[in-house]
Amino acid sequence: MIPIGMIALLLLASVISTGLAAVPVLLAEENSSIEEEAAANLRGQSTNQHVTSAHSPFPPVTTEGADAQEDAVIMNKVPIAQQQLRGQRRQLDNNSIGDFSLPNIPTARIVGGSPVVDVAEEGLDFFAQWVACGGVLIHSDIVLTAAHCLLNDTNVLQYPVLVGGQTRHQALESRTITGHRRHPMYAPHLFDAYDFLLLQLDAPITSITPATLNTDAELPSPNAELTTMGYGHTQEFGSSMSPTLNKVNVHAIPNCTDLHGWYQDKVMDIVMLCAGVLGGGKDACKGDSGGPLVDVTTKVVMGLVSWGQGCARPNVPGVYSRISAVTDWIQQQLCDLSREPPSTCTRSAPSLLLPLPTPTASIRIDIVYDGFPAETSWQLTEQDTGTVLHNMTLGNEESDANSLVSVVVSGLQLGRVYVFEILDSFEDGICCEYGNGSVDIDKVSSTDASTSLGVLWQLPGNFGAQQTVNIVL
Repeated sequence: MIPIGMIALLLLASVISTGLAAVPVLLAEENSSIEEEAAANLRGQSTNQHVTSAHSPFPPVTTEGADAQEDAVIMNKVPIAQQQLRGQRRQLDNNSIGDFSLPNIPTARIVGGSPVVDVAEEGLDFFAQWVACGGVLIHSDIVLTAAHCLLNDTNVLQYPVLVGGQTRHQALESRTITGHRRHPMYAPHLFDAYDFLLLQLDAPITSITPATLNTDAELPSPNAELTTMGYGHTQEFGSSMSPTLNKVNVHAIPNCTDLHGWYQDKVMDIVMLCAGVLGGGKDACKGDSGGPLVDVTTKVVMGLVSWGQGCARPNVPGVYSRISAVTDWIQQQLCDLSREPPSTCTRSAPSLLLPLPTPTASIRIDIVYDGFPAETSWQLTEQDTGTVLHNMTLGNEESDANSLVSVVVSGLQLGRVYVFEILDSFEDGICCEYGNGSVDIDKVSSTDASTSLGVLWQLPGNFGAQQTVNIVL
C-alpha cells in the first residue's frame, strides 16, 4: 500500500464518557474533516519506518521491551525481489515522507457491500473505529488494529476509540488510549509484514463481548466465505468516508500471487492472506485499514485489512494480516498491557522495593547479501564491556544469496553505546559486481515512550573488507 505522509492532526477529540451505561455516544462532527484527511493520506497505508516518531506529549505510550540482552532474534529471509530496496523504491513514485521516497503501492482499502443493520445481532459489535481506521476489541481493554495506522505520528493516539457502533462517530462505549504496542517485526518496507498494533484503553469495555481470534494456521480454508467491514470509501476513487458501517462478503483465496503478477514476491503467506472476489466488485477500500476479516459462520476473526492494489479490481484480491501468525505475541501483550489480564497469565504482585527498570530498546538489523553471502560475517557488541550480543559468523551460500536477512535484538539499554562490525573475507563488500547489498539498522521499539524510533544507520554495500559503526541508543 502507498505510505504517504500524514497531515498533522491538531484537534484533540473530546474525551468521551467511560461510564458503564450502554447508550450511544456521539463524537463532535468537526472531527469528520480530520478523519477525511487522515483517510486520504492513510489509504490504509504503511509509514516509512525511517522517519522517526515525534515525541508524544500525551499519556504514557508503552512499547516493546525485554529484560534479556537478546530476548528474541528473529530471522526473516526474503528473496530480494520480494522487497523493494530503498534505492529502488525511490523510482516507483514521487510520494515521500521527509527525505525518503515511498513505493507506489495502492493500499488498504468497503466496496460492493451493504450497511450493517444491527452489529449486536450480527455478532459484529466488537468492531472498533479509531480516527480513519478500523479495529477489533480483543480483550476488555485492548483493541487490535493495523500498525500502519499509527503512521509514526503519535498525535493520533489522542483520538478516542469507539466500540459497538454502526454509524460513524457513534458507539455504545468510547475510551481513550493510554498505551500501544506495535509488533516488533512490523516491516513497512516488506509490504507491511506483521501489520499489527495493540491499543491499551483507559478503562474496560463492559457491554460488549470481545472477538474470538483464529489460532489455526490452516484457516481460513480455500474459498471460505468471510466478511470484512469498515467506514472506508465505497469506491476506489471515492473522496469521503462512509457515514454508516458497511460490510461485504469475500472469499479466502490461496496462492493469490498466481492470480496477478503484481503480487508476485510481495505476499508473505506466513503473515498475510488474500481475500476477495475474482471477478472484482467487492473489497475493502481506503479508510478500512485495521478492520476485521471474519468467518461468516463462526464470527472468528481471521485477519485485519492491510493493503492491496486499488479496490475491488478483477483478479486482484485484498491482502490481510494473518492473525494466526501472531497469536502467541498477542497473548503475551494481553498479559503485560491489560488491567484485567486473562486468567492464563501469571503475574507476580508488584513490590515497592523493586528498583525501576532500566529503559531498553529493540533494534532490527536488515542485511541484503550479495551473491556470495558465505564471505560475510558481522557482530554486535556492547562498547563498555565488550560483550557480544549477537553475531552472524557467515551467511548461508544457498539460502542467503541476494536475499534480505532481518535480525531483531532486544533488551539493549538506552544511553549505552553498541558497536556493529561487518566483515567481508573477499574484501569487496556486498556490492556491486555480484549484487546490490546494503545494511540498515532501525530502532523498532522502546520501553521509554519519549524516545524516538526509526533509522539509526544505513550503509551501502561497497564497504570493502570491513566497516565498524558506533550506535548510541
